[in-house]
Amino acid sequence: MPLEDPKSAAQGLPADFAARVVAWQCSHGRSELPWQNTQDPYRVWLSEVMLQQTQVSTVLGYFARFLDVVSHHVVPLESEASDGRFV
Repeated sequence: MPLEDPKSAAQGLPADFAARVVAWQCSHGRSELPWQNTQDPYRVWLSEVMLQQTQVSTVLGYFARFLDVVSHHVVPLESEASDGRFV
């Protein structure tokens, strides 16, 4: 099945549709999850992997424990560039 052209698919939407969705999310969406409001790409990636086939309520019980266990076994590489890579 061919994908619809994004421009033509959006033609029926109100001009402020994206702004309305963001405003709704700010008012009614979840914002307290531990992987939200972070600049840590590893936490975001980890949550995406864990949430692929698992309910949020289940992931909440494992997310912090997993990070706690992993943080004891992951050591940042020492480098002049200090690029944040891990081994």
